[in-house]
Amino acid sequence: MEELKKTVYSDCAKSMWKALIFNVISECCEVLVVVLIAGYLGKYAYAIINGEAITDNSILIRVIFSLLFMIFAVPIIDFIKNLLMLNGSLQHDRYLYRHYLQMEYTKVREIEPGEIQYRLENDPIDLRFYWMEIITKYVVTSVAIIFLEIQSINISGGYTIIVMGISVSRFIIPILLQRYEKKYDKQMREYESMTRVLENEYFSELSFIKRNKLIKSYIFIFKRNFNHYFKESKQKQIFCNVLNTNLNVFLQRLSYMIILIVGCLFVKNHVINIGEVIAMLGYSSIYDRICFDIGFIIRKKPILINSYERIAMFYENKEVYSGIEFLPTQSISFRNLSFSYGDKLILHNFNDKILINKKNVIVGKNGSGKSTLLKLLCGLEKDYQGEIFCDNNLLSNIDISYWRKNIGMAFQKPIVFQGSIKDNILLFCKDVNEKVVEKIIYSLGMEKIKGRVLSNDEKNISGGELQKISIARALLCNPYLLILDEPNNHLDTEAIHWLYNFIKNYEGTLIYIAHSKKFIELADNIVKV
Repeated sequence: MEELKKTVYSDCAKSMWKALIFNVISECCEVLVVVLIAGYLGKYAYAIINGEAITDNSILIRVIFSLLFMIFAVPIIDFIKNLLMLNGSLQHDRYLYRHYLQMEYTKVREIEPGEIQYRLENDPIDLRFYWMEIITKYVVTSVAIIFLEIQSINISGGYTIIVMGISVSRFIIPILLQRYEKKYDKQMREYESMTRVLENEYFSELSFIKRNKLIKSYIFIFKRNFNHYFKESKQKQIFCNVLNTNLNVFLQRLSYMIILIVGCLFVKNHVINIGEVIAMLGYSSIYDRICFDIGFIIRKKPILINSYERIAMFYENKEVYSGIEFLPTQSISFRNLSFSYGDKLILHNFNDKILINKKNVIVGKNGSGKSTLLKLLCGLEKDYQGEIFCDNNLLSNIDISYWRKNIGMAFQKPIVFQGSIKDNILLFCKDVNEKVVEKIIYSLGMEKIKGRVLSNDEKNISGGELQKISIARALLCNPYLLILDEPNNHLDTEAIHWLYNFIKNYEGTLIYIAHSKKFIELADNIVKV
């Protein structure tokens, strides 16, 4: 567990350390300048009140210089920090996506897409923000306390201790609210994740929902979930935040009054002068800041932990790559293969084989396990009973990373992105030779449409063209095994004719799912599921 925590925070630190340094510099500069200005103004005010002739303008010059530094230098530091934060955030996102893509497929399948989306988009933002702010406040608070004590101890030890005591009393509020902050933050994240899942479901199945007049039902579910969350959590969270804010404002004003009253008593007894009271009032704003920062650390550290715990999911269940690098030359055999999704049995004591350098068609009724068999073949689903042999080697003994690199998979409905058809084909193989790319595009009859720009809604592309994109992606990797998952679904007559000729003329090991007799007859080997 400690190793996991170390890895999660290490990725955050590697991405954000530059921004952290500039954030610390910026906040330290602000604190030090305010302390110096308060000291200068105290001396200047004392001289004016006592009617002393001010011939040396060095104090005023220092004040003006300090203010100019705050106005010009600090914003520049903040600007650099913001640029570094943006760059670091993008780098951290890449780390997270890499860990997510390295998770076991079976574990990813168990999580709702909306939940994954929320954890990848929102939780990292909070992790980075609170990690950087908490470390910054640890450093700045330490610097501020040391520098402030050096300055204020020169005024009066007793007066300084009283002011510090007033400040320390304000830590009671964040300590009392810490447990509730963590609880309500966790409930908020769970509610927002659940809402994201519902939103994904709603928008992905919008036509079905409209057709079956389910819009009111979905609105009711959204309202019910919100009302429950608001009643059980959000209302209490708002109350805690209001209570915290108002108590802090009250204690801040009370502390100023006490500092003035005690200061006046000390002046009356000739312990300090009026200028030092004015200086201490200036220092008190830094004491307030120290109190706020420590309170922030106390209240927000549990939220940082919440973010860590939700992101840690992507670092767990990492797929292990080990085994031999081997490709079969004769066959892939399934022996007494059984597989279930939960309690639902999909395959039971299945026995058959795939022939290498032949055309293999997988046939069977809907729901019989054809697509599941392809997932088992690709090493995505691993919790099966029985054995899968590649010649005489078990698939489980082969390095799954090496195995997948030699498989080209054309899905029923490929995902396309905004950009040209050629850009979409190159999505997963950026380093392929340009001549190879053009040859594949030409062989698939796509040379006239390769420059067409696609939209996310896929309105300007046919089913046949989508299938060609999917096959082109698979062919770019020069696969040892080419797999087509029901390639003739949703195709028009022209596209079906093209696909028929493609399968007929393909040389190499081809595995495809088909229902049509016309396509089944093209195969050298029929696998019945």
